[in-house]
Amino acid sequence: MREETIVYKIYKFSELSDEAKQNALEKYWDWNVSDEFWYEYFFDEAKGLGFEITSFDLNHHTIEIKLNNSPAWICKKIIKDHGETCDTYKLAKTYLEKHDDDPEWDDFQRELGHTYSGLLLKHYEYLTSEEAIIESIEANEVEFHEDGRIY
Repeated sequence: MREETIVYKIYKFSELSDEAKQNALEKYWDWNVSDEFWYEYFFDEAKGLGFEITSFDLNHHTIEIKLNNSPAWICKKIIKDHGETCDTYKLAKTYLEKHDDDPEWDDFQRELGHTYSGLLLKHYEYLTSEEAIIESIEANEVEFHEDGRIY
């Protein structure tokens, strides 16, 4: 019988060569988006605002939402919960001012969906950025082989 002992040099991300870092970033580009947790916040937030995101497709920039409350109620909730610089706040403020006494809200659902589709896409793009991947790798204290493969 023969026995072998293999010794590996183990590296933190910051200790890898530039080439190994790039290998790791390319191989683990989906580190932050490989499960549904990355978008659950948006689904939960939508429910709290009185609507549901029933489906979305970032590749085709499509989203389906279902309003569970009146558009006016949703707008008031968004204005209460979101900051003035947020796209959803601006949309809600515009619709409340535009339709104060007018029951015509036909475009609201479509525009709200479009706004949330944009927010999901921005969030996805951030989570798949090198900056976010490195932050997650370092926060989770991931260790690597010399070539950038996870140990």
